[in-house]
Amino acid sequence: MPDHIPIDVAKGIAESQGCSQVILLAWDGTTAHVVTYGKSIEDCAQAAEGGNRIKQGLGWPDSKCHDEPERVIELRRERDAWEETAARNCRDAEYYRSLVVLIGQMLGPSAYVSDDGSVQTSVLCAKVPELVRGLVQRFNTFVRTGRAE
Repeated sequence: MPDHIPIDVAKGIAESQGCSQVILLAWDGTTAHVVTYGKSIEDCAQAAEGGNRIKQGLGWPDSKCHDEPERVIELRRERDAWEETAARNCRDAEYYRSLVVLIGQMLGPSAYVSDDGSVQTSVLCAKVPELVRGLVQRFNTFVRTGRAE
């Protein structure tokens, strides 16, 4: 008997029998073997959990009762990477927003006034580019004519 039973054996049973999950328990006279297969990633994870429970029930060492399929491990890594990307983007967005707020604070009261004339308690970030554009135009006029508006 080989050191292990290939997953393809469990996959072959699943395909030939129309099963979405297969858990094999085999005994070669010396060693017990547990092999799992799941068609989808969810099936794969559930079959592995079932295999781990069988191993626990048979008294296998705890270190052998927490196997995870490579497909599940890879998916978890991918999920973790996306979560980190989302968290980084959120931090970056907040940082750049804080810069726009700081610029708005420097621009003064006009950065707090809505288009309808109402005054807000915080800087209106969408208004900051318009206010900066106005300052740039005034500066350019001053440079061209030597006179402030």
